[in-house]
Amino acid sequence: MKKNVLQEEMKVLEELLQTINHIVTPFSFRDELKSIMDPTTRRRMCEKHPKCFLPVRMGNKDIPFLPICNRNGATDKDMIAFSMKLANRLLGRENVDRGMLEITLKKLNRLNTSYSKDIPTPADVAARKANVTKAMVVLRRQLDSIRGNNPGIGSDTEPEADFVDVIPRRRPISVP
Repeated sequence: MKKNVLQEEMKVLEELLQTINHIVTPFSFRDELKSIMDPTTRRRMCEKHPKCFLPVRMGNKDIPFLPICNRNGATDKDMIAFSMKLANRLLGRENVDRGMLEITLKKLNRLNTSYSKDIPTPADVAARKANVTKAMVVLRRQLDSIRGNNPGIGSDTEPEADFVDVIPRRRPISVP
């Protein structure tokens, strides 16, 4: 039970980190691809972040070829989509092991479905936000009625007529 809760919380944290990294990182996708195409950068990334590349068997060697992370080592949905396109193109080649490539494609599909989703707002946070919004509406209406600049009080065109009874009615102060 606790293990499942921790795994779900870690998954949410990973998704939040990915979204934050996507917003904060000033690199464009084109810059990421240029860095992947550079052999020295790719070799350095393979040494620093070995889990960022999925292997493909070409000939007799397993080559870490398909990137799933950006330069910072965080899993990136754009890089996963790029790797999926690249893996689909490699399916037609003769020197590539099709069995291993299909397993890699399944991993990429699973990663793509988990990282391409928008992060849902938890229900308790959404409920708190809704309560704060309702309280702010009531407060704004009360302040407007006290100031005397709320002409629509009690009218049928007002969307939330149930708050009308709470707001005290006062005459507007006229200034000569």
